[in-house]
Amino acid sequence: MVCTSTSKNLIAASEYGLQPECHIYQMPQKQIIAQFEMQTTLRSIGMSFSRDGKYLLLIGGVPDFTISIYDIEAQAFFKTPLTKLPFKHSQLRCDGVQFNPRCSEEFCILSDTKIYFYTIKQAFM
Repeated sequence: MVCTSTSKNLIAASEYGLQPECHIYQMPQKQIIAQFEMQTTLRSIGMSFSRDGKYLLLIGGVPDFTISIYDIEAQAFFKTPLTKLPFKHSQLRCDGVQFNPRCSEEFCILSDTKIYFYTIKQAFM
């Protein structure tokens, strides 16, 4: 899976296989600016950069279907409760993921029958 950020000239590419990694490249130099193990077992089925290029949204595939967000500047995943896609494996068809172009704290996931909206809220421990 591949996605791009035109605002920061970034390309993200995810691997397929056990414990896959994601690589984020700064273009046109083709320099790796981030490399990390994804929070999924086999592969991602959806990826999207926020409009400002600060965050990368990753949707894990079979068997876990996790939703995770990577902060590119902090070089770390957001600390969130374990979040999975809200539909069963047999119903799964993720047609796309996208951040709200006006706000990097909102995103949606499109399945073949529904669209799911999410808002990222800051919490304190």
